[in-house]
Amino acid sequence: MKTEEKPRVMPNSEQSEGMVIGCMIKRNNGLETGCEALSEEDFYFDQYKVIFRALKSLYQRGKPADEHLVCEELERQGKLEEAGGPEFINNLAMVVGSSAYLEEYIEIVEDKALLRKAIESAKTIYDNGLANPKDVKRFVEESKELFEPIEHGKKKITPIHVQHLINDHLEMLNQNRGKKHLGLCVKTIDEINEKLLGLRGLILLAAAPNVGKTALTIQTGIEVLLTDEDTCLVYLSLEMSKQEILTRMMTYLNGMTYKNYVLGSKKVEKDGNTEISHTAEEVERIKNALNKLSALGGRVQIIDSSITQEISAKSVIKFIKETKNSCGCSRAIVIVDYLQVWPMPKDGHSLSDTEADKWRIGELKKIRSYLNEENQDPIIVISEARKPSKKDEVWGGELADVMGSARGTYTPDVVWLFSQHSIESIVKMWEKMQMPGIYSKEATKEEKGEAIKKFFSDRGIAIMCLKTEKCRDGMERFSIDLFFHYRMNKFTKPDWSMIMIDAMEHHNKAKK
Repeated sequence: MKTEEKPRVMPNSEQSEGMVIGCMIKRNNGLETGCEALSEEDFYFDQYKVIFRALKSLYQRGKPADEHLVCEELERQGKLEEAGGPEFINNLAMVVGSSAYLEEYIEIVEDKALLRKAIESAKTIYDNGLANPKDVKRFVEESKELFEPIEHGKKKITPIHVQHLINDHLEMLNQNRGKKHLGLCVKTIDEINEKLLGLRGLILLAAAPNVGKTALTIQTGIEVLLTDEDTCLVYLSLEMSKQEILTRMMTYLNGMTYKNYVLGSKKVEKDGNTEISHTAEEVERIKNALNKLSALGGRVQIIDSSITQEISAKSVIKFIKETKNSCGCSRAIVIVDYLQVWPMPKDGHSLSDTEADKWRIGELKKIRSYLNEENQDPIIVISEARKPSKKDEVWGGELADVMGSARGTYTPDVVWLFSQHSIESIVKMWEKMQMPGIYSKEATKEEKGEAIKKFFSDRGIAIMCLKTEKCRDGMERFSIDLFFHYRMNKFTKPDWSMIMIDAMEHHNKAKK
């Protein structure tokens, strides 16, 4: 016996359409997001089309939307009963209006609408083809044209009343007025909090290889988490593994050198064999660091190089949302290490370096746009710097040194140049501080520089300069020196008093 086939229904998602409408009524910025992304024909169900039309009318006139105002607008249009009545509108807003996934629901509605359009276009082509057209070439060209809107997606610009912009602007001012900072705060570098009003927007950190870019971003991210319990960290390590990043986090937190932490420092004789362990003090340091890291829980997320082929702005935004939702945080700091290894799409390998950097910056802009929707949360992106043409020039000391600078320096809200001080500048610094001589009186500038560099190197210190070369929106430029304790992956503000004591001891020993 032949079973009857169920009638096929055009692709749709009733739940997603309802979620979108509910979010547009209740969620902050939901009305704007929905109206900018969708049009009436994207909805499959007539009931939701009617409600969307009323919401769009309110939006275009600069009016807000809630259950009462939507019902009033539907009443004005004579469509309230057709839309389901006041009870349906209230229930819809109450059940789904607080959803945090409006963008995902919009994407589902868009995809279903595109599928329906593709099916309709295919049907038209099928019918026209069966008519056996005489001009086959023209038929093929017209068939292609039917699919062009589907291939290129939809770019809609909806006219809006300026009052709507004013309302959002006043809301933004009310939320921020009286605050000390707009972005996220750190501990070590006060200038970030004072001059930039906290970490916010798209920040590009450009530097030469092997100067501590990763260490600086790790320390910054951990400091933010320790300062603000409502923030999570998403660290995209596109070159190093999770374990390598975690080890650097641990050396920063426990204050030990990489060698001592990983390999141990204390020799212990046991049953005639020599074993390497840790001292009691080191064991306590490791324990405290592990406790701090464990307490952060799901607020620390590391995406490593093993899944770089799956990385895109879309997947990263989705991961940020899921992380915030799972750990109950409303804010996030995102770190990308580093720009030039961000994976290209399958069809993007033929692009030039300039075109590739432009595409990558475009991906980062999408993440920045999401982070800026409700908070001015930061995305910090590490970038390479060009090697200087002259030997005595500082590597990464100028804006033009940033790789892909034509695009890479225009888009970011902040551009940081991070470089190691030259020998000449270190000598000037030493003499300005009136440090005791650790070299002979007859020493040349080069010999003085090498002696000072060796003095710092023996103590595991490199003297770095962090310079804000570009900033916007109430920010101020700054240039500061930092001590990079590279054996511990840690940065501190220069403590010249301690250096003075060490230099005196060094000088006195040399005298003897």
